[in-house]
Amino acid sequence: MTTTEPEGPAMTVDLTKPPLAARVAAAVIARLDAEYTLWYPSYDDRLTNEQITALLAGENPYDDHKAFIHFEDVMSEHLYRAACDVITDLTTERELEILENDGGAHDEVRFAVQDRDTTDWVTALLRQTGSRLLRLDLDHEVPWLDHQVADDDDYEAALSDVASAAFLDLSSERRDVIDTILRESYAGGALYVLWYGDVESAVEWAGIEHGVATFTNANLLVLNHLSGSGFCEVIPGTFTVPLGAITLDAARIGPGYSWTDVAGPYEPAYAAEVTVTDTTLRWSAASLPGHQAAPSTLAKNGAARMTWDIATNDAGTWRVELTGSTADGHPTPAITLADCPDEEIAKASAQRYENLHALTPKGN
Repeated sequence: MTTTEPEGPAMTVDLTKPPLAARVAAAVIARLDAEYTLWYPSYDDRLTNEQITALLAGENPYDDHKAFIHFEDVMSEHLYRAACDVITDLTTERELEILENDGGAHDEVRFAVQDRDTTDWVTALLRQTGSRLLRLDLDHEVPWLDHQVADDDDYEAALSDVASAAFLDLSSERRDVIDTILRESYAGGALYVLWYGDVESAVEWAGIEHGVATFTNANLLVLNHLSGSGFCEVIPGTFTVPLGAITLDAARIGPGYSWTDVAGPYEPAYAAEVTVTDTTLRWSAASLPGHQAAPSTLAKNGAARMTWDIATNDAGTWRVELTGSTADGHPTPAITLADCPDEEIAKASAQRYENLHALTPKGN
């Protein structure tokens, strides 16, 4: 005989109600702060020489750059653990158990924490790195000369060329320094300004397209990267040069020998005062009759090929008159001082642009 068990009451499931883990995740996310800093550098965290070199070259550290790959892997693991710690601090034991038993819900909260992370590890490491030995390229090659005859025409020309490349006058004191540099750097080489300075500032300056750097008591260096020879000496007083490429001087960095390879210097002994000014000339389109259009290139200096942009200067609007012309027919900008709101800026700008070719680095 077959018997049939009586059916119990029907079980109903509310399919519109989110699962428990999802509800817990939503509740924890609602408790999150607007921002978190998930990483702080340790006292001894520094950028490597390869990383500094990449940043000075304007390369993107976040774009799977080989110099940063290892650090990114370490940072990824650290941020994962730090986000998990935030979740632990915000939840009860039961809530944490529910989230951990549902990996998707725990990940959802972790991603929300990491989305709120304000860590700027590149800037943090730049500040921790401090000062290093740096070179500014003056884009000049000093020839290999026979320095035995001081009044030789070739030697005098080389002396004058070095002074011109570094925008130095040949006063008696500076002439003696340049003469010493030429005589001691017997194999010639590339010409640089050498100084011990803040890496964070140098990376910022490297992003300036057109600028000038003013040094006080900095070293002028002739360095032959191939032969591993060179010489440097402090240029007394203050001098201003175009802002060229800034590179790190360190052992086994870059092609050939660095000054560190050649001389093994005590870096702090090369400390110097440095200021950099962005010399891109900006003005308002409204100040130029007949030029009310969107920003565009108006003029170039034929020799230095400097591009002038139409824009509003941070210090106010400068009126620019386009007068005269260069050898290739482009007009030469001239600053109208009365329209510059700051007298000191006006004077400095007038002096800076008096000779466009001399104080303008090579541009577009």
